[in-house]
Amino acid sequence: MSNGELEELMRRYAVRGVRDWKETDRMVCHEVTNCLAASTIVENENLVPGAIKKAKRESAGVSPRFFPVPDTCRRWKGRRSDRPRISFFAPRYPDGIQSRIAFDLISFVSPDEHRYCLVFRFEPADELQSSHGYPHIQLSRSLSRRAVPVGCVPSWLPDSYPAFPLPARDSTERFLSMAVAIHGFEGGMKQLIEEMFRDRPCDRRKYLERVKALLGIPRPTLESSTGTSDRTA
Repeated sequence: MSNGELEELMRRYAVRGVRDWKETDRMVCHEVTNCLAASTIVENENLVPGAIKKAKRESAGVSPRFFPVPDTCRRWKGRRSDRPRISFFAPRYPDGIQSRIAFDLISFVSPDEHRYCLVFRFEPADELQSSHGYPHIQLSRSLSRRAVPVGCVPSWLPDSYPAFPLPARDSTERFLSMAVAIHGFEGGMKQLIEEMFRDRPCDRRKYLERVKALLGIPRPTLESSTGTSDRTA
């Protein structure tokens, strides 16, 4: 898939996120903004395309721009109270190589009166001979050399491992995997794709099929599977 198609997917997703962010309680927005240590949150949907393009030209040491993600917990039925409602993503280009785009995911949770965030990296494979020579997901304690308070992560937990394998063959599938991690599929990313691409039915079908393939949907039955079952006779 071309870089232009991925940019369009990110644009539609981020625009929906900005619209939901504008409807978020202002006190909550203020708290979240303070937590991100004055990093830039893209809050105007007209600025989304330029901000996505600018991310390609910025060095790894620059504080990234955060794009709000859609609030599917609030918009649709079947919400879960334990699911973070405020999340952001930030596209990164390690070493300036566009095909190696990575995504930082920041999700806020609010136990009691405290507001913390969890930060994850959705990354392409490292060098072939390295221990992380596969697409993977890791916890993170900082963003582009700027510390972000991650109070939900205990101090003893390493952030290099676990490095969970990510079944993504390219940048688009890394982005879709990140989005599914936030929204789930049924009642989440499935409906979001249908709404984002209501005017482009071919793209709607394409992205739904790619997400289903990532998730192994439909799942093979015991009768059709050539592998062994976990069940015992």
